[in-house]
Amino acid sequence: DASSETTCQTQKRNSASTNAPLQWDIQCDAEGNYLPLQCTVQTPKWCACYDKEEMIARPSKSTKSCECHLDRHAKIKASRSHFFFYTNVCHETRRITLSAVQN
Repeated sequence: DASSETTCQTQKRNSASTNAPLQWDIQCDAEGNYLPLQCTVQTPKWCACYDKEEMIARPSKSTKSCECHLDRHAKIKASRSHFFFYTNVCHETRRITLSAVQN
């Protein structure tokens, strides 16, 4: 039943029937949540990172893992009431940096 599908399941179903030049191999877990790394079918692969519900890092040919992006996303969500700025350096060092920002 399409009305009870998660966003991931709906996107997976829709991507299977598209004739777009760039097709995504959408992967969902048993609960219907996005798996972190989502890549295109074509080579070279473009990959994006997702949390359980949405994209958290844009598609890139250099993305091979989502560990850094997931860590960065979790820290940003946890600090929304704090004044911190996270610099995205995931592609270069696979780590994030934390800088305090004056209010």
